[in-house]
Amino acid sequence: MRLIKNFVPIFAGVVFATSLQAQEIAPEILFDYDIRVSHLKTQDQVDAVLDEISALEGISELQFILTDYTLEFQCTNHDISKHLIIDRIKAILLKNGIEIVLVERAKIES
Repeated sequence: MRLIKNFVPIFAGVVFATSLQAQEIAPEILFDYDIRVSHLKTQDQVDAVLDEISALEGISELQFILTDYTLEFQCTNHDISKHLIIDRIKAILLKNGIEIVLVERAKIES
């Protein structure tokens, strides 16, 4: 009986401690981003933007479609949060004199 009395508080403490640390992690989802821009004037602007954005972690399939004035890339929801990708891309575009017109995001079904 003494063993059971000692076991109950220990068991309750372990359950409570694990419940405090148990945080559900969202499943990883891949997104396709299209950022339409304006005030794009030179190839140097495009090259500078592509160089800086390609150096960011978490971005794949990066391309700038000049005929549509669209920057396209893919990244996951985890990378968006972890690396602050959208904020960094906005800063890079504005630093290079390019204005954002529209940001579109589409979930890529796996």
